[in-house]
Amino acid sequence: MSDMHVTHVEHRKPKPRARSERGASAVEYALLIAGIAAVLVLAILALGDGVRDLFQETCVEVGKTSISSSC
Repeated sequence: MSDMHVTHVEHRKPKPRARSERGASAVEYALLIAGIAAVLVLAILALGDGVRDLFQETCVEVGKTSISSSC
């Protein structure tokens, strides 16, 4: 025969979030947004010249077949 023990688990109501916790969450979101913005800026700086050159080449090719050749 096995001994079975029933353990009582007390469930407590979660405490309402304090203002400081909400403020901390806001700071975390702000840091996340700042990090994403920094990555975007670095990507644009790294790829900017290549993208510009690609558009310039496209413009030249379209200009060859078009009446107006201004880009």
